[in-house]
Amino acid sequence: MDYTVRRVCPFCGEVIVLNRCSIRATNAPPPVEDPYSYPDPVEPPPEAMARPARAAGLAALQEFESETATPRISRRPEPRAMPPAPRRPAEPSLTDVLWSWRAPRAPDPVRRGRWFTPPPPAYTGEYPLVPLNTFPPERMARRFCSNPQCDSPLPMDLDERQAHIVSIVGLTAAGKTYYLTTAFNEAMNGDGLDAAGFREFEPDEETARHFYTNYYNHVYRDNTRLQSTPEKTRANQQPLNFRAHIDGGRPMLVMTHDIAGETLMDHVKRAQNAGFLRRSSGLIFLVDPLEFDAVRARVPREQLPRARSIHQRDLLAATLRELDFEPGRRKVPVTVVISKADLLAQLFPGGARLLDPGLGRVRSQEAWLQAMQESSAYVRSLLIELGQQRLVRTAEQYGRVSFHAVSAIGATPGPNGEILPSPRRVLDPLAVVLWRLSTALR
Repeated sequence: MDYTVRRVCPFCGEVIVLNRCSIRATNAPPPVEDPYSYPDPVEPPPEAMARPARAAGLAALQEFESETATPRISRRPEPRAMPPAPRRPAEPSLTDVLWSWRAPRAPDPVRRGRWFTPPPPAYTGEYPLVPLNTFPPERMARRFCSNPQCDSPLPMDLDERQAHIVSIVGLTAAGKTYYLTTAFNEAMNGDGLDAAGFREFEPDEETARHFYTNYYNHVYRDNTRLQSTPEKTRANQQPLNFRAHIDGGRPMLVMTHDIAGETLMDHVKRAQNAGFLRRSSGLIFLVDPLEFDAVRARVPREQLPRARSIHQRDLLAATLRELDFEPGRRKVPVTVVISKADLLAQLFPGGARLLDPGLGRVRSQEAWLQAMQESSAYVRSLLIELGQQRLVRTAEQYGRVSFHAVSAIGATPGPNGEILPSPRRVLDPLAVVLWRLSTALR
């Protein structure tokens, strides 16, 4: 029986065997109290150590004579034992290995008289996968990638499901972080994915804490603007992990990243710090309508973004060329999304239909697919009408691509920067990518 569990490392892209990945503690052990230790002795105050002044007169003389008349045997005081040094809690170390794999030893030959029988064939399978819950929970055991050049801690859910990266790409200030916040919040807390057949979409514990602290609270609780995503190196990137499962499909571990636009627009930085793009199982490309000439002519100059270093059509082409993952021998699901679609609804008569909520209020999967096809065809025609024929042609040269329009906030922020989020159609691109990915993996 073969117990081999193979996975694709989401950090280096190598096919690894989880049975051979070392298990290490990511948390320091609790301090151990010594039962034989005792507290430090308390030193007497200085006034108690001072010799009292000798009384004068007869009383002092009588006291002196009584002390000298009865000699006492003086004993040297025993040296005071120093208490042991207090034990400090050990610092967390990623080299604290709890379990490591060793190749099975070949069986010894059996001796029969003067002859040796040939050894039986070596065991070629794998030992059963060691569960992480067999170790103390306070040590927070994690598997580490067996690739020595990677050696990254793997998500705990990788034991039960394969990881798939869904990348969100776009220029600077295209609305990537706002879209990530609102779309994944709707996926976790709403019922928008039910029509697509999804019955599970939830974060792991680390992602839940990171998402609600750095994204959800700022937008939905404090109603403040999100700061621009800083540029991060590969070592400082923290992916967001979600468990997803569609009816009739395989359970998936969906991973995404919040990457600065400056990193994506520079091919050198993109190769060094965004290598996950090449291993993406799905792509959501956000198109900023403020880069359209027809839109820029109707928007005040002070509301326009600063000049970008690359055209978004060229960034889309470069990103599509880097995709090399083919689930089920099919190309990666790609969606081209118009962000800030509420701006088009204000400037153009046909833009109001982009965010029509009636298209999304469906309950069956067949009706949902029909609504997505109609919406994609309309967004595609509007892009061509706005002079983006080359962008549409670039996307369709890659393969099957769907077009969408979203509004992550729902309106322009107030004069004091206050945000009252009212996201519209943000689940459409994510649902289409996940549905097509699940269909390809069946």
